[in-house]
Amino acid sequence: MDTLLSSYLKKTLDSRIPGFFAAGVKRGYSLSDELKSRESILQLFEAQNAYGMLRHVCVDIAIQNEAKRLGLGITVEQKRVSKNGYTYPVLFNDNAVFTLHKTRSKKAMPTSAWNRKNRSFLNREISLFDDFDKPYSEEKSVPYLMVTYGGLNYKLSYVQIGLPNVGATRWIDTVDISNALATVKPLDVGGRKKLKLAFNDRVEQMLEGEKTNDGGQV
Repeated sequence: MDTLLSSYLKKTLDSRIPGFFAAGVKRGYSLSDELKSRESILQLFEAQNAYGMLRHVCVDIAIQNEAKRLGLGITVEQKRVSKNGYTYPVLFNDNAVFTLHKTRSKKAMPTSAWNRKNRSFLNREISLFDDFDKPYSEEKSVPYLMVTYGGLNYKLSYVQIGLPNVGATRWIDTVDISNALATVKPLDVGGRKKLKLAFNDRVEQMLEGEKTNDGGQV
C-alpha cells in the first residue's frame, strides 16, 4: 500500500527523479573512494578527519553534475548559510524543492539548521497530498523534501527521500530510493575534466570559507 509520500512521488513527480538522486549519491561515494585510494595523503590516519568533508563535497558535485547532464527539469542553486559560511545546493523542480543531507541513520533527521527550518514551512499546506484526482493548485507551494543518505564506515547503505514537518524536527513520511532505477550516462573525457574542475573549485571554497564546518552536516 502506498504511503503519503510514495503516492505523491508516483503521481506528481517525474518517475526518473528518485533514480537520479540514488545514482548521484552513489556516484559521489564512488568518487570519494577513488580519491582516497589514489591520493596517498588521504590514506594517512590523520586524514580520516577529512573523510566526511570529502564525501560531502563529492556527493554535492556528483548530484549537480548529473542534474545538468540528464535534463530532468531540475535546476540547482547554490545557497550560502551566512556571509562567510559554507554553501549547499538546493534543487528545484516544478513539483518539489530538494536539499541533500548525510544523516546518522535512516530514521534520523539532519542536524538542526535555520535554513531547513525556514524551508520546511513550504510543507504547512500538507493538504496538497489529500486528493490526487483534483487539479494541482498553483496557489499552493510545492513541498520541501530532503534527500538523506548514509551508512557505517563511510560506506553507503541507504538513500531516501523524506518529507519533514514544519520546523524540520521529525519526519512526516520517508521513502527508500536506494534501489530506484536510473538512466546512467557514462562520463566522457570532457565530463570527467569538468567533474574534476568542479571538485577542485569546491574544495578550495570549503577550505577558505568553511573552516568552522564539521565536514558534512549541511
